[in-house]
Amino acid sequence: MRASMMLAVAALTTSAAHAQTLTYDQALRDAVANAPGAVAGRAGVSAAQADARAAGSLPDPRVSIGIENYPVSGPPAFSLSRDDMTMGRVGFQQDLPNLAKRHAAQAQARAVIATAEASQATKLREVRLGAGQAWIDLAYAERRLAALDTVLLFLRSLPSAARAAVTTGSVRPGQTLTTDQEIAALDDRRDELMAAVARARAMLARWTGVSAPEIAGDMPAIDLAPARLRDALSLHSDMVLAEAGIQRAQADVDAARAEKRPDWGGRGSLSTP
Repeated sequence: MRASMMLAVAALTTSAAHAQTLTYDQALRDAVANAPGAVAGRAGVSAAQADARAAGSLPDPRVSIGIENYPVSGPPAFSLSRDDMTMGRVGFQQDLPNLAKRHAAQAQARAVIATAEASQATKLREVRLGAGQAWIDLAYAERRLAALDTVLLFLRSLPSAARAAVTTGSVRPGQTLTTDQEIAALDDRRDELMAAVARARAMLARWTGVSAPEIAGDMPAIDLAPARLRDALSLHSDMVLAEAGIQRAQADVDAARAEKRPDWGGRGSLSTP
């Protein structure tokens, strides 16, 4: 217990030296701006968008260069001009995937983008939830600690008054021990609350990147109206991510079916003696 008390005091001392106040909304903004997962999610969306630009396009044409009837024996061996049959050849080939395959590739690219965006939204929601919960935990822990300090301030004045009453004979000696025991129990509870404040502050610092955050402003107003919550259910990031996963699976199925259709291709060549 005393070890926890010492750690809490050290944390509070450090916080006082580098304190930075944060409102609830500021905590959410800082968390989104500083979270490593959020940065990685934005990069994933950008990568999916970049890959989608080439989806469904025709493959690059292939060029081939060669020599036909090149002699390797006899008098004209290793000569390009002594044998009339030796010719140079330049050719090209263009593959033409079937239209269903190209459309399926485009649908897959769109599904990948939708999945990346939904995954990013889910990560940002987790970041905001974590930061918001840490801010609220710290705010209530500090309020509980302040309320307990007020009670302790009042109780600490009682033992001297009780001892004076014992002297006059109006109070029995055992009653003063009861007050001392209550104060000792509340002191232990205060140690626990100081440790809870330190933990909540450390968690808020982890989410926001602020080394020693202090609570500022009012508690957030949370709308828990059932009708509004039901209306917003389809917009929940987890629901959007699940829907994106279904679309991606369907796009993969369509692509597999398109693979069974034949492709087309064209080629041409030019030979020179």
